[in-house]
Amino acid sequence: MCQSHMLSRHFFPALVAAKIPRIRFHDLRHTYASLKFEQGDNIIYISKQMGHASLHTTLTRYAKFIPKDNDGNVLSKVTEK
Repeated sequence: MCQSHMLSRHFFPALVAAKIPRIRFHDLRHTYASLKFEQGDNIIYISKQMGHASLHTTLTRYAKFIPKDNDGNVLSKVTEK
């Protein structure tokens, strides 16, 4: 099934049914990554899940979602193994 057919037949109707504003299918990747960071998941795990070649790519795109403590320091849970 080609991507445009899948989008028009399944994805966009699902958005309408759920009363969600129209988004790009690719935006789901960003949602996934940002939610994983907000949950405090390990950055190495997230980077591998996203298929990024390096942690730099992951950090560049998603640093704003990494939880910080009250002093503005990145929480250690994100970088723990």
